[in-house]
Amino acid sequence: PAVVVDSVLQAAAQAGTSAFTAGAAPSKEQAMNVAEAALVRADRQKGIVRASGCAEWVEIHELSDLDEVALLGNPRMKSLGIGVAARRDASPPSLAVLLLVDGTNCK
Repeated sequence: PAVVVDSVLQAAAQAGTSAFTAGAAPSKEQAMNVAEAALVRADRQKGIVRASGCAEWVEIHELSDLDEVALLGNPRMKSLGIGVAARRDASPPSLAVLLLVDGTNCK
């Protein structure tokens, strides 16, 4: 089935990648924590309860690198949010991508 872009997941994922590139969350783990906190806050405000979910951080150099992310091919995924930020501090420059999904766990 088609995957739906979830605005709450999208905003939370973007909060994580933005914090990372701004230096407020200097590690990917801290960026994922920022995203999780934003997601929990938004879900509480909207009364959303998520049964299962997953977060995955990847850094890509080419768009085709996303083909290797197994999570994106998971048929149980119901909705998705993607945060993207340019990493100009990396050599070569890359994109930091945080995927937040609902409907499946990371396994």
